[in-house]
Amino acid sequence: MDQTLETLKIIIATVSGFIFAFFAEPVKIYFQNRNKIQNLRLALYKEIYHNYMLLRDYVQRAGHNEDFQAENLLLFLPKLCRTECYKQAMIQDPSFFYQLKEATMINTLYIDLAVIVEQPTLKDGSGINIIDWVASYLDTVNGEIEFGSFDKKLMSKIATKNVFDEMRKNGQALKKLVKKQLSEGKTIGDTPLKRGVG
Repeated sequence: MDQTLETLKIIIATVSGFIFAFFAEPVKIYFQNRNKIQNLRLALYKEIYHNYMLLRDYVQRAGHNEDFQAENLLLFLPKLCRTECYKQAMIQDPSFFYQLKEATMINTLYIDLAVIVEQPTLKDGSGINIIDWVASYLDTVNGEIEFGSFDKKLMSKIATKNVFDEMRKNGQALKKLVKKQLSEGKTIGDTPLKRGVG
């Protein structure tokens, strides 16, 4: 009887250990992946904020200083704008990136940033109106904080209070303008988010 009881204890311990391991590993992987996605989101938001501040400063200088040479700054933009986190996410494991609810909007921002940095020439030989593209980038960030694509709480932790309040204020004004234009039967392409070519 004692031998049977000992054997039963061993079998129960083995089976329960197997069951625990069977369920513990997927749970562990789930939390590891969730943590990786949160870290990726944080890194991307910091990179977006860095680029936002750089481009915001660029627009402010261009708008308030007649002697400001936009062409000179454009030479440095490729070195100043950060894209490493985005590129790394897209190369190493895009499946984590595309689990972010804001993945599409982040892609749009980095495409806009590439246009700004690379300053393409159009087929007719003219260049893009860089100020319009930069303003569009800033509008997109501001607007998506208010439209809900970006996490307000996370962005408020990254941005300084004054800058975050400014972003919200600009986003709310943009949201109001978009709603007004949509109520008038205009499309989103008619809003300030439309990319300008000049």
